[in-house]
Amino acid sequence: EEGFHAEMTKQKERARAERLKKNISGWSEDLFGTLTAEPTEFVGYDTLKSDSVVVALSDEEALTDAIATDEQAKEGVLVVLDKTPFYAEMGGQAADHGVLESGIVKVGDHLTARVDKEYRMAIARNHTATHLLQAALREVLGDHVHQAGSYQDASITHFDFTHFSAVTPEELIRVQKIVNDKIFESMNVTVKEMPIEEAKKLGAMALFGEKYGKVVRVVDIE
Repeated sequence: EEGFHAEMTKQKERARAERLKKNISGWSEDLFGTLTAEPTEFVGYDTLKSDSVVVALSDEEALTDAIATDEQAKEGVLVVLDKTPFYAEMGGQAADHGVLESGIVKVGDHLTARVDKEYRMAIARNHTATHLLQAALREVLGDHVHQAGSYQDASITHFDFTHFSAVTPEELIRVQKIVNDKIFESMNVTVKEMPIEEAKKLGAMALFGEKYGKVVRVVDIE
């Protein structure tokens, strides 16, 4: 246990050094603490493109009113929008890629925020696969299986779960077959917003550590 804590401390120091090397201090509380803007509205469930207003800009060192987008431009530009179609990393799902279409970016400007659709859909497919995987694991190993962490990007899904022993190769093959069979069935995926009590009655599964409001977004795989 002592060795574990020593290694964990080293890892934290490495991560801190990496953050400093990448100079992402632009997101520090001091820099954006003076903003009085409303929280950014996420519209990316309904659209992958939005007409957005630039609320604030930073070159990672200070807030600024305008930044040119020519070849001399800084790489670490931070743009705060009033609304965005870009999904930020959350719930295990990786953040979107895409472009902000504008000549010169300055505070108050309208610009088009456009998500890379193929990249988003690849991530979304892996996120759906995660839930198929969880259902298959519960079917093969038992209902005691619960999610204990996950990550999805455009290439992989990674799923941590609770179980009382190592999963056998035979069990893994059964799980894999169930998931692949369901993918090949090409089932409908429907999305609805509803009061949380109604969602519970339908049997929607709430995931660990997630904070839910009174109205929840329910994803139903046929």
